[in-house]
Amino acid sequence: MLVNILIWIYIFISTYLLGRGFMTLSGMKVSGEDRDFDTADISIAGVVIATTFSQIFSLFSGVGLAANIVLIILCIISFVYSNKKNRIRYPEVFPFKDKALLIAVIIAVPVMAYGASRGYSITIPIFITVSPSIG
Repeated sequence: MLVNILIWIYIFISTYLLGRGFMTLSGMKVSGEDRDFDTADISIAGVVIATTFSQIFSLFSGVGLAANIVLIILCIISFVYSNKKNRIRYPEVFPFKDKALLIAVIIAVPVMAYGASRGYSITIPIFITVSPSIG
């Protein structure tokens, strides 16, 4: 369970830093009062960058320790570059203004980590009815 939480922390930090570096490199305002994007947007951009990186890396070798070391180096470069352009303000990274949301996250993360460590999955059934067209 603790390993799952550490993996999620690693994923969040690396995707956030990659997204922040990419958006800063693209000239987008990611910090301050007049910023264009919030933490979720920056993290999603980082997921896209990390996915693209791993796909390209997998063409030449397996995605393992070497890929993670390169990813960490990219995160460090991204942190240094984006911090020169736009200072990271921690209240912007963890925007828990609502105490109820913070409590829900504190409860949900260990429960989900326990379930993931035991192999449980949460599925949401989606029922789609397809009716054939007549005519």
